[in-house]
Amino acid sequence: MKADFPVYTPKQIVDTPTKPVLFDEGYDLFGEDGVGVHKVDFFIIMLVIAGGGIHTIESIKYPIMAGNLHLVFPRQQHEVVLEQDARVYTLYVNNTLFNSFTDHFKFTFLLYQNYPVIKLSVRGYGNMLHEIHGIKNELILVELNPEILKLHLMIIGEIINREVFRYFRVEEKVRNHRLSEYVKLVDNYFAEHKQVAFYAKILNVTVNYLNVCCKKYLSCTATQVIQDRVIQEAKRKFSIGNMSIKEVGSSLGFDDVSYFTRFFREKTGLTPRKFIDLCFSPPLN
Repeated sequence: MKADFPVYTPKQIVDTPTKPVLFDEGYDLFGEDGVGVHKVDFFIIMLVIAGGGIHTIESIKYPIMAGNLHLVFPRQQHEVVLEQDARVYTLYVNNTLFNSFTDHFKFTFLLYQNYPVIKLSVRGYGNMLHEIHGIKNELILVELNPEILKLHLMIIGEIINREVFRYFRVEEKVRNHRLSEYVKLVDNYFAEHKQVAFYAKILNVTVNYLNVCCKKYLSCTATQVIQDRVIQEAKRKFSIGNMSIKEVGSSLGFDDVSYFTRFFREKTGLTPRKFIDLCFSPPLN
């Protein structure tokens, strides 16, 4: 029987959760003794500055090491155990801002969830540290600007895009380089070509081979990789707010706006209109 772990929301970890993002110099909002294995109802970005420890995400143990970035998605099970000399910077992002932030993820969502701990490049680490400091400085203001927080998170999203794909390619060199090539091709052609056969022909492999690779390393089908990329781009365009639903659908290769609407709702659980409304609603407290 699957264990039932406690789920924590921002209101349960701070007394007055008046901000859409919380900054913690450590992982101490739960108290010095922590809470053991738990789930969170928000997004966590943890940058390791120094020291060590163990971070368990979905029952997989990852060493806490300087220069690593850790990502925990809403409703994922995890536990943080820091050594005494460990220094980490942690951002807790509420669901409204999380949806806006992840609109800037370029690749299939499962790629990020399958690589929740990334060894950052020197440049990536410096850029990430800069943006986190920017968020920290904005949060201490009496009248913080939510738009500035969104801009910092947007840049963090782009840094994560670059770093997770770089890390993914390095890992795949010892696994299967065809998969990273497939993901990159999808990123280039997803709007025009939504059939796996198109990519299989370019890579000189079979559709079944791509499905086997995706299932083994990303826990999804090759078709899902394409569909996830389409949805991510649709969310990104909706969040900018300068295109109609019909225009977004057309730019992604959908001639029928009603079919595009059904596709979007099937994959996200929201209609495009509802998603747009959420993007432009005030940040939740």
